[in-house]
Amino acid sequence: LPFLWIPFILVFGQGFFTTFFPMVLFNGMFLFPAALALVVAVSFLLFRRFFPAAVAGLSFIFFPFIFYIFRNFGPDFGRQTWNDGNFVNMLWQSAMPEPVATFLSLLVLFLLIFKLGKTKSPIIYAGLGLLVAFSMMVRISNITIAGIVFLAMILYEPDAKYKKLLSYCLSALAGFVPQFLYNFQLYGSTHYFG
Repeated sequence: LPFLWIPFILVFGQGFFTTFFPMVLFNGMFLFPAALALVVAVSFLLFRRFFPAAVAGLSFIFFPFIFYIFRNFGPDFGRQTWNDGNFVNMLWQSAMPEPVATFLSLLVLFLLIFKLGKTKSPIIYAGLGLLVAFSMMVRISNITIAGIVFLAMILYEPDAKYKKLLSYCLSALAGFVPQFLYNFQLYGSTHYFG
């Protein structure tokens, strides 16, 4: 999360309240529609038909509202239910790293599906590796996306598979070095995450 605050601190100054609202606006007004477009695009690339892509996009839009209808199911924390807070988060109206992590995951999937087997250049996969590394720095659980890309390349890349895999892995590792340095500086170990 500290890495995500840097641009907002540079533009709006230091302090929680000066950066919180712009980040919430950015997540809700820019990243959510961009993620919606990626959901539709990925669905269209997978199914090659408009209807499944439209259903995926509508599902992405309406899921938080369906969740909200059933918000009274689950634990109650006094003034609001647990689901009220999650409803706001599902609309990406928060200053948390989850919207950025989800957007980056969708972007990686889109680029993978768009380019898989269609390019001979390992440089494309090096760029994908850097994007995956950045995605993992935002949220370490995005390591699953790194694994999905690796597995998809093994299964579906027809030519120069190992050269592309090496390019992808080395660039992902190099792109993740700042996180290792941050971990070592803050926690005394490269493999300890906060």
